[in-house]
Amino acid sequence: MKNITYYWGNPDISVKFCEEKYKTYFWIAEYHNTISAFAYLFVGLFFYNTKIRTLSYYLFFMGISTMIMHTTLRYYGQILDELSIIFILHENIKRLYKHNYYLFLINNVIIYLLFHNNYLIFLSIFSCYKALILKKLCFKKIFKINEKVFIYIYYFYYFLAWTCWLLDQTICGYFKNIEFHALWHYFSAISLFFAFYTFII
Repeated sequence: MKNITYYWGNPDISVKFCEEKYKTYFWIAEYHNTISAFAYLFVGLFFYNTKIRTLSYYLFFMGISTMIMHTTLRYYGQILDELSIIFILHENIKRLYKHNYYLFLINNVIIYLLFHNNYLIFLSIFSCYKALILKKLCFKKIFKINEKVFIYIYYFYYFLAWTCWLLDQTICGYFKNIEFHALWHYFSAISLFFAFYTFII
């Protein structure tokens, strides 16, 4: 096993990714996972001059935070990355349910910050938000036809992205030429594009 010099210090994030560390550049821990985060910035740029500019800011935040996490593999990058996801999910809830629910956001942020070392806490918060979003999308009856098409495309890419995330966590090492977590970034960015596009059509 070759020795690795950790440019940013010993990795201390609470979740591990399959990509080989510091393989391409000595200062980027996970090159493919870092570069693929640009997908979130591109989606954010698309929505920048629309009525959902707030979501574009959160996408910029997530793209940069994801890069920091995968470049450094340090806890502060993970905190930024996961907070950005919570903010994006909350903004979706606010728009779907026509209510701010700021107390819900504040409570979730406090709980997350208190227990950020436990990845299951973040997954629980993430799952609660996603359940509320999917509930609204599945049971809302007034979607127009074009909205439904975009929502179905969102479903497709969202579950494709999650499949890649799970594969990265479960079969690490079996497919060395496929960066499944980078694919998670690409497919999740595409799913966000179609989800957010329903807010402006």
